[in-house]
Amino acid sequence: MPRLLTPQDAPRRPLGAETVVVLDNCPVIPVEKLAKLTKVLTTVMKTHGDVVGIDMPDDAATGKTMGFCFVEYRSPEQAHQCVDALSGGHKLDKKHVLSANLMTDFEKYMDTPEEWAKPSNSEFEERENLQWWMHSKNCEDQIAIRHDMECEVLWCRKNDVSVIESRPRWAETSVEWSPKGTYMATFHQQGIGLRCTAASGGRGCSDLRTRT
Repeated sequence: MPRLLTPQDAPRRPLGAETVVVLDNCPVIPVEKLAKLTKVLTTVMKTHGDVVGIDMPDDAATGKTMGFCFVEYRSPEQAHQCVDALSGGHKLDKKHVLSANLMTDFEKYMDTPEEWAKPSNSEFEERENLQWWMHSKNCEDQIAIRHDMECEVLWCRKNDVSVIESRPRWAETSVEWSPKGTYMATFHQQGIGLRCTAASGGRGCSDLRTRT
């Protein structure tokens, strides 16, 4: 079983902690064998990046290592690569499966409560219905048509079509609805304008607001 870290194990946050990985479940050995274990771990860890150094704390009372070490990489990207590679563990031998976490995540894991606490129930907050138009008694659909630089949004009924909004240069390249028809996207050189219609008695895009 991996040894659980305790608050007493928490190291001081060094400069450049983004490049440091906490390697847990290392073999606990006498300090006399520290150089050999460091060499083995360096060989394993350098497959994920350039290892700058490995620091393995020891317990002065027992004269043995404490089952974890700190591996410093050349860049934060290499540290992340190491953590991703060891997400499923690395079998060092029959008794030790190494696991890795970023040094910057250490405090987050240490502050995790031991017992689960039921979250409080928040009060219900009424929000706008972005699909209010589907309740229309006229069974109408809203469509968008673009020609050249002109763009129109229309209500389409069985035997009637009415223009809700007509704007020049509303979009520079194209206009598209979201898959459920909740939003309308207009495409521009600077980016995309994402819009939705208001639910409070509006007539489609006459009450249209921009959401970027």
